Amino acid sequence: MDIGTGIAVGATIIGATGVTLRLLAAKSSYVEEKIFDLRKEHVNEQMRFLASNINGGFTKLDNSLTSLRKEIKSDIQNMHARIDDVLKAK
Repeated sequence: MDIGTGIAVGATIIGATGVTLRLLAAKSSYVEEKIFDLRKEHVNEQMRFLASNINGGFTKLDNSLTSLRKEIKSDIQNMHARIDDVLKAK
């Protein structure tokens, strides 16, 4: 093999290596982007899930507090009625 052929083969190998590295970098970048998108979507799903649970929890808490307020109001009315009965009995 003469020097010219060696240089041509070497340049071809170097060129092919450069193209391969560029393709790998592009593929790597694409894969990283897809992984980032999947992670972002997963985080968004988790945030939506937590938000719905929190809202549901607050709704249940609000319903419980409303029920408790009604019970307390009823108990107070019953106490006032008993006090009135005691005062009338005197």
